[in-house]
Parts: sequence; structure tokens; C-alpha cells
Amino acid sequence: MTESTADSQQRCFRRYGTRCMWLCLAVALVLLSLVQSWQRVQQHANLTLNDNKDHATSLQVAELQSKLDALNERIRLLLEKNANNSNSNADPPAAETTAAPTTVVPATVEPTTEAPVSSTIRGTPTITTASPSKFPYHVLYGLSGNQTGFLSEFQVSLKSVLLNAPLEEALHVHILADRDAFQALEKTVWKETKLEQWVTRHPITIHVYNVQPLLKTWEEKLVQFFKTAWKEDYGINFSTDDHTIGTMFRLFAHKVLPKHVHKMLYLDPDALLMTNIQELWRQIDEDTLFQWGRSMCAGFMLIDNLRLPQVWSLAELSHMANVSDTTGDGANDQLVFKSVSMSFPDRVGILEKAWDVNVADGAWMYASQFAEHSPQVGMMHFNGGTNSKESAFETHNFLKDDVEPPSMRGTWGMAHYYARMPWDWARYWASSKVTTTSWEGDEGDGATKRSGFPVTIVRHKTGKKR
Repeated sequence: MTESTADSQQRCFRRYGTRCMWLCLAVALVLLSLVQSWQRVQQHANLTLNDNKDHATSLQVAELQSKLDALNERIRLLLEKNANNSNSNADPPAAETTAAPTTVVPATVEPTTEAPVSSTIRGTPTITTASPSKFPYHVLYGLSGNQTGFLSEFQVSLKSVLLNAPLEEALHVHILADRDAFQALEKTVWKETKLEQWVTRHPITIHVYNVQPLLKTWEEKLVQFFKTAWKEDYGINFSTDDHTIGTMFRLFAHKVLPKHVHKMLYLDPDALLMTNIQELWRQIDEDTLFQWGRSMCAGFMLIDNLRLPQVWSLAELSHMANVSDTTGDGANDQLVFKSVSMSFPDRVGILEKAWDVNVADGAWMYASQFAEHSPQVGMMHFNGGTNSKESAFETHNFLKDDVEPPSMRGTWGMAHYYARMPWDWARYWASSKVTTTSWEGDEGDGATKRSGFPVTIVRHKTGKKR
């Protein structure tokens, strides 16, 4: 009986021992799994932390670079101001009693293969005004192709800029053009407009840059940039056969324009300036990378040429794929600016509503009450660049003579003022603003003198850039 009880107890101990062993093994496996999971979580957290640190470091570098650029620009402006003050305080030569008339001599530009192109305009003396703008007036266009309608569109836009040039300061218009556009300007546009016969109140210089030698490098840069931004091959293919590629040229303006070009107005060829550019310049915020309207239309923008490298950097850091999904934009220049604006809104300025008048911004919904909806209009942006390459100012529904409602003829239809004004009339209008000086002769006979400045067109060649 005792042995039987002992055997029973041993069997019980073995049975429970086996169960305990399996239970311990199961617990050990669970603990091992938990430890491995925790290690994976820690590893992921460390990677995320490192990514965030890298992202934060990149943002800090971009921010420091922005502040450094702004500081350098302030130093440059102070030096220029001191130099101008020194010149104005200098005693004039004793033999001179009247100042020599100011003339502008066309610049001679040598081609370069390394440094950005630049030009020097020689003359005597420099222009002085009572209250010069902190930022000189610069306007930028990007042109690709030689389609007749597209070039006609550009002429209308350029005419609106020239007729709204600053009243008391010089104006510089910069045109980045591929080979076809550059040749079309020479063979057609300059002959039709006769701009070199113009005489204006203050100097107007048109700089034309043939960027054809740079296009291959630029296209490769764009493809690589968008691949990096999307972290995958997005199937991007840029072609210079499409004239809208000209809008991409502005992203490389800092590679071409002289370094003294700071703030500049960029216009698409289908955008018009409806009032004097001085009003727009009063809104310049020197701490922004660029300024545009709330509709985020890239066809009319104030851009800081010196800070375009930061636009590239921030766009690459932004969530570009998400922005594309939100806005519906493909891989284009507008997506670059939207990515910066939506990801880093503190680096972007917003222009007043008067400078954000776009056909694409639901204008058809309030067409009959457009004047009430937009009581102040500084610009108008249409939608050109269609497959037909026709001028928006000739084919757009808002500009038809039988447009409905008829009230649109007095609002959007005002674009016809620039589209239909003959260039000879525009030239006379510009010359009418030239200052006239009157005086009486020794014998009482009156006399008048008009002094103006001839419009100068400077042709630039570009070479291979860094």
C-alpha cells in the first residue's frame, strides 16, 4: 500500500513537472517574442529619431543660409547707399555749370563658360531720384518655342509691362529663351514692336538670354530632383517641344541673371499688368522666398532671385508626393512652389487680392459681378498654353466680343486695351511721359526741350554652367 502510494506520488510529480516545464518553456518563448518586438520598436524609434534629426538639421541649415543671404543683401544695400551719398556730396568740377545729359549705351556681353552671365551698361551720370526703391525693378519671362500665337501672347504681356513701367526709376526686363524663342524675338518680335525706336521717361533695358546650351543640364537636374522628391522614378519626361517648359526656366534664373538682381516679378506670357508696377513693389517682403496670391497661381509671382537655391532645398524636403495628391499638380514648376508654400508657409508671402486675379480661380462663377467681387485689379491672368498654341487674348471665351454676360466686356474685356493697341500707339504713349523743359530765350522767344532714354535690348550668350 505504501509502495503503491509512493509510485502514485512519483507519477503525479512527473506529470506536473512535465506540465510545469512546458509552461515555463511557453512563458520563455512569449518573453523572448516580447523582447524581440521591443528591440524592433526601439530600432524603428531610433531610425525615426535619426531621420527627424537629419530633417531638422537640413531645415536649420536652410534657415541659417536664408539669414546669411539676407544679411549679405543688407550689407550690399548699405554699401551702395553710402557710395551714392558720397557721390552726391562730392563737389562738382568748377568748370561745369550744367550736368551732362544722361545717355545709355548698349552693353557688350562676352560669352562665358563658368560664371553667370552679366552685363555692364555704361553711361554718364547714373540716374538719381527723390525716393529710389530699395529693390530695383526687374521683370522676368521664360520663353520656349516659336509658335505664332504664343509669341503674340508674349507681346501683349510685354506691352502691358512697358506701359506700366515705374515713373521715376529704371526698369529691367529679363527674358530667358531657348534657341527657337531667341531667334523668333530677333526675326519677328523686335521688328514688329520697333522697341529700339522707343524713347521713355526713364531707362528701360531688355535683357535676352539664349539658354539653349543649358537646357540639357537643366532637364537632367529637373528629372533627378523630382525623382528624389518622390523617392521613386515618377516617369518624368521633359521636352523642349512643349512651350510651357519655358515656365521652368525661372527655377534656374539664379544661374543666369547677374547677382545684383534680387526681387523680380515673374509673369507668364498670358498674364497682364493692369496698373503701375510701383504699386506692386510696395508690397515686397524682403524676408520671403517668394510672394503670390492665395490661389497659389504661379503665373504671377514676386521671386527672390538670390534665394532660389533655398526654394529647391525646401521643396526637396517637403512632402511633394502628398502635395501633388492634394492639388492635382504633376511634376512642374507650380508644384515646386506649392510644396514650399504648403510645407513652409512662414517662408512665403501672400499678395493682396488685387494681385491674384485669375481666370482659373473660379472666375466664371461670379462673372456677372466681377467688378463687385474684385474692386481693385492690378493684374489679370488668363489660361494660354493650350495644345493649339493660340494666344489666350484672341481665343479665350472671356474675351469674345459676344461674351455673356455683356458686363464682362468692361472687366475681363479690358485686356483688349493692351491686346489691340497698335505698337506705334504704345510707343507714342510712352514718349508722352518724357519730361519736357520750357524756358524763355533772350529775346522772349520760348523754347522747349524733351529729354528721354532710348529702350535698349541687350543680347546675352550663355555657356555651360556649374
